Amino acid sequence: MHTLKAPAPGSVRLSPGDLHNRYSLNCGYLMSLDSDRLLLNFYHEAGLIADSLPSYTLPDGIHKGWESPTCQLRGHFLGHYLSACAWGYAYNGNQELKGRGDHIVGELRRCQLEHGDGWVFSIPREYLEWIARGKRIWAPKYTIHKTLMGLMDMYRFAGSELALTVAADAADWFDRYSARFSEEAFDEILDVETGGMMEFFADLYEATGELKHRSLMDRYYRRRLFDPLMRGEDVLTNMHANTTIPEVLGCARAYEVTSEKRYLDVCLAYWDCAVTSRGYFVTGGQTCYEAWTPPHVFADRLNEDNQEHCTVYNMIRLADFLFRHTGEFAYQDYIERNYRNGILAQQHQETGMVGYYLPMQSGGKVKWGTPTENFWCCHGTLVQAQMLHAAGTIYQQDGGLCIAQYRPVRAALCVGDKPVTVDIREDFNFPYSLRRPMKEAIQKSIAPLRGYRYRITVECTEQTEFSLSLRVPWWVDGRAEITVDGQAVNAGEPGTATVVSRAWTHNTVEVVFHAAVTVHPLPDDPARVAFMDGPDVLIGITENDALVLPSGETNPAALIRMENRKGHDQQNMYYSTLQQPVNVRLIRLSDLLDEVYTMYFTVQK
Repeated sequence: MHTLKAPAPGSVRLSPGDLHNRYSLNCGYLMSLDSDRLLLNFYHEAGLIADSLPSYTLPDGIHKGWESPTCQLRGHFLGHYLSACAWGYAYNGNQELKGRGDHIVGELRRCQLEHGDGWVFSIPREYLEWIARGKRIWAPKYTIHKTLMGLMDMYRFAGSELALTVAADAADWFDRYSARFSEEAFDEILDVETGGMMEFFADLYEATGELKHRSLMDRYYRRRLFDPLMRGEDVLTNMHANTTIPEVLGCARAYEVTSEKRYLDVCLAYWDCAVTSRGYFVTGGQTCYEAWTPPHVFADRLNEDNQEHCTVYNMIRLADFLFRHTGEFAYQDYIERNYRNGILAQQHQETGMVGYYLPMQSGGKVKWGTPTENFWCCHGTLVQAQMLHAAGTIYQQDGGLCIAQYRPVRAALCVGDKPVTVDIREDFNFPYSLRRPMKEAIQKSIAPLRGYRYRITVECTEQTEFSLSLRVPWWVDGRAEITVDGQAVNAGEPGTATVVSRAWTHNTVEVVFHAAVTVHPLPDDPARVAFMDGPDVLIGITENDALVLPSGETNPAALIRMENRKGHDQQNMYYSTLQQPVNVRLIRLSDLLDEVYTMYFTVQK
């Protein structure tokens, strides 16, 4: 099996630009939150409430929404927060976030010791007893998993041995709890949303090597989901999507820590059922009211509750796993589409807040969260996702390096035992570039170019021979243009990679991907179409979804024009419809703020 390796966190760093601005906005939000308020539900459950802690009686004393003491998911966000702190330190050297994470881990240990039996969570143990009795309860293991995930990330990425101790003692509680049930009875319990419990136990088994943790990993293998998937059955239609994605990510981690092929087979079967055989919206995302749509049935599912942010984030994680273990670039095409039109589109670039859903009906408008009054599940994935812009760009493989995503980063890696530095920069006015005034000569030089241009520098302390694989995205119009030190390279077809094998010293690779507006009809209603320019979905700033094809015109893409001059002046991409009764301005979905918009248009002849 083909295997690529993700570089160690911190060896690839973001360069200045729009993505770094998003990361910084997220860090600012994390630093604005008060640790005692995040810990409030944990203190309360452990009986550690004190006068110095935020009072329930103060209007601003407690967090609201899903973090309210009256919500059954209270405390889930703290786990996401711990992961974000750990990743902020590991990927960007943020010592202040690490300090916050270490403080929280210490306080969780204090709560755990107060409980005395390994329990360390923000909800009562009785919630798990309610599951066993069949009493309705809102996903306690989902909530619990987030705390365990944060602890493991603080151990794996921030070096906290105390976090591993807390996690291992909590696992002992679950070992005693789960051992009470027969396999059949425990399958009933697993049918209630269990989140990433299997993934946590796989992480813990890798860290400790203890067989009891391997046993817990296997105990949380969800047979009722995975076995029919392996038989080729569609068990996902109308099923809550973000219940099952974290469960299959458990199989992904189990494969990485055990090398047992059955776990990889589950992941491949899930992907086939969820993506290949089902299809997705133009954004790459899926779901309607958090449920998987039936295969290729989308027209009646366009509403205000499409594309839950959590599903985008977790499916990107699954795609990354499958790419690393198969080497198939279709997974990277999927990642790019979802990253650009999900992860970026569902973060407000001024407030830093998340859009739980991405509406796809005509005249939709994103409902953005607030800093302390919502704390949806997607709020938690937001603070993690915005720490990972540098991840998944460059991979190490036998004999060289692979550039899978073209984001502005600088990487310090090794090929064999030879140090190699790779710097990726975007030229001129393209996504994630620096927002800066451009000289007139540069404006004129780029005006004819529709697409994306990158300059990649490779620096070696001594001459080093290796292969550099450059992904050629699916959306490239015609042939990519690739040169090394000014010499043309025979570029691969879209959806493949161009491999440059040579002795590297101090070299410059230039890559040009030409783009064009493409049309993406709904499979079950071809008259309704969406538009993309390269990897970016375009949305019309309008409530009206009607477009009219002029006589003799058959391609709806001819109705969209890029307004180059306006884009260059304002350092943004703008588009406009043509030959319509009232022409509509369009923008990239990733530039969306508070506008009312339409994604799918009905084309009338």
